[in-house]
Amino acid sequence: MKKIFKYIKVFIWVFGICLLSMYVVCSFSSKYIKTSLQESLECIEKNLNDKEVIVLFHKKIMLDTCADAMMLNTAYCIESDYPFYSLLFARSNYVAGVSTETVQNNDQNYPQIMDLRKVLQGEKLVAIEYARYWHGYLVYLRPLLCFFNYMEIKELTGILHLLLLGILLYQIKKKIGMKYLVAVLFGIIAVDGYLAFLCLEASIGINIILIESILFLSGKKKKGGRYFFIIGMLTAFFDLLTLPVAICMFPLLLYVLTEKEDFKELLYSCIKYIVLFGIGYLSMWVSKWILVDAIYDGGIVKNAISQIFYRTGTYNIDMISPISFNFRSLGNVVSLFVVLLYMISTIVLIVISLKEKKLSLENKKNFLVLALGLAPMVWFGIMREHSLTHAYFTYRNLMITCICVQVVCIHLLERLFPKNRKYIFTIFILLDSMIVMLNYLF
Repeated sequence: MKKIFKYIKVFIWVFGICLLSMYVVCSFSSKYIKTSLQESLECIEKNLNDKEVIVLFHKKIMLDTCADAMMLNTAYCIESDYPFYSLLFARSNYVAGVSTETVQNNDQNYPQIMDLRKVLQGEKLVAIEYARYWHGYLVYLRPLLCFFNYMEIKELTGILHLLLLGILLYQIKKKIGMKYLVAVLFGIIAVDGYLAFLCLEASIGINIILIESILFLSGKKKKGGRYFFIIGMLTAFFDLLTLPVAICMFPLLLYVLTEKEDFKELLYSCIKYIVLFGIGYLSMWVSKWILVDAIYDGGIVKNAISQIFYRTGTYNIDMISPISFNFRSLGNVVSLFVVLLYMISTIVLIVISLKEKKLSLENKKNFLVLALGLAPMVWFGIMREHSLTHAYFTYRNLMITCICVQVVCIHLLERLFPKNRKYIFTIFILLDSMIVMLNYLF
């Protein structure tokens, strides 16, 4: 019972801090960010088809410019005279004193990019409420827009990503081992994570992964259930349903690789941390819906439930299609490479395990790592419609799949060829480099 009260206390603190931070950034007038948004229009309006397509040789990478326009639109449409109402309903296309009609956003294809200019010009549009999400990005986006335009914010995000990635790789080398650097880099490159800074929406999940991993590896104190519970809450607060699986599984993988406790305890801890992440994640979502309905009777709970049934898509979408679409977004060569690597490593691991009289701790952990790598497929199978429709960004959850399979392969090669351990790191660098280059060419 004491533990339950402990988590309730943590929830209240995190919830309160998130709500207060949103209230503060929604309390200043949008006139301070209007100049930056007007400067941003030229870049945003280059992609009137709502998606920016980056072509690298044969591979096409889609960035959700429409979501960026929605984020900028929402940031501008905050009514500072009513900050609490504004932060809860997160309206776009709203002009104070002009807008008279409002609808709930049910993920229809609104022309967000064209609407942004109209809003800045004070034209009358149908205001759109997107109250299901927390829109936690406003906590940093609104203050940044006071000083920087859209392009400059993306440049700052790119610098931040490089800095955070450098710190994370250093920590991995120092606390886990040099050999894992190649697996992490391959996972990030395979899902085009190095380009995430070019899209505000895509950068949110990558930021969370890098920061949470750095914090996890920092200090001597063991990170436990409260850490994953808080990360789950913050993921619901900041992320726009893009990378929840990768955000949960990345620190969990680090935990498996760093812990040397009894396997039963390790397995129990992993399950507990996933459950606590899920509770934190869902409780933060639901609390927003209940808060809006309790205070303003906004009909958000009903809307959210209907969206859950729609997004899971169990009525007309099979489980394989969303998984297939997300793997295709990886690229032909990387997809084939990862699937083959998974099959081969699983078979080799089973064969080695059958030869053992008693399954070793190392191989138990290898099976666990492979299981963690399958988490995105479970997510795609549950969130079928969402994963199918938005495969151009949900595929980045496969980052954890790419990393996990490489980690297991490294372990197996070290066991099969113990005298050649020093060459394994070099082999994987060369192999991964070749796979990535072929992925862009074919």
